[in-house]
Amino acid sequence: MGAFNTAIETYNDLQSLMNKIKPIYNNYLKSTLK
Repeated sequence: MGAFNTAIETYNDLQSLMNKIKPIYNNYLKSTLK
């Protein structure tokens, strides 16, 4: 069960990381595609 909890915590960390990166990535794409 401990490993399962660790996996969920890692997943949540990845999700929050993605949420931080997505806007930056989208802005980068927009500025590149113009």
